Amino acid sequence: MDFAAYVSQQSALWRAAHGQDAGAPAPLSAVGLEPLTTLLLVAPHPDDECLMAGFALRAMEEWGTRVIVLPFSYGSKVERRTGRQEELRRAVTALGFELLDPRESSLLDELSPAELVRSLAALAPDAVLFPHSGDGHPTHIRCSRQVSEVVTLWANTARKRLHLFETSYWQDLPEPNLMVDLTPDHVIRMGSALLEHRGEIERNPYHLSLPAHLIDSRRKGVERISGMGSRDAGSGLFAQLLRHSVKS
Repeated sequence: MDFAAYVSQQSALWRAAHGQDAGAPAPLSAVGLEPLTTLLLVAPHPDDECLMAGFALRAMEEWGTRVIVLPFSYGSKVERRTGRQEELRRAVTALGFELLDPRESSLLDELSPAELVRSLAALAPDAVLFPHSGDGHPTHIRCSRQVSEVVTLWANTARKRLHLFETSYWQDLPEPNLMVDLTPDHVIRMGSALLEHRGEIERNPYHLSLPAHLIDSRRKGVERISGMGSRDAGSGLFAQLLRHSVKS
């Protein structure tokens, strides 16, 4: 069974439980978001751009948002970094995003604050997507802290209104305030891009848990966003939970 068939099977189970097909996701404007021109997705590792991509895919489709992926690191295994760099290029292409890497070092070390500042200055994004500060993995936590510190200073200096979207993968967001519904096609695109990270998939076939992660995000989001005890309106199966804030 290929990944698309796997996701379709999950969707069929949802239809059987609800007795109907899922409706189209509500427009992003319906959850209080304004159109974005440029979104910078800071990925802690190559592969996180796929795991974090749901909202970015919807923004690209609905608003024509330009999505640029900035890799924070290439992982702890030096011998794998060049291979992961090439896997990242293929995955970003599969998602329909762009790749930016301002590193001056050939060692592919973690992104420096100065390199992040240069990226922000070059792109002048109106939104940044990154992991939350307690995301349960040391690299994710370092990435979150650096992004939070640098983008706040940059937004103040540039006098730029900047939307921040924090995501989770290793550890739940403590206070999500935004749930973005995803269609099976979005999940298939995320998973198909994730499969480009072949070295990581060979180590652990974690693409198989991606649909479950997004299903559970919707289950939690229905009650954590709308209030505990809220009833699922039945508009879909998959979602991404985020925490949205604005620096201005």
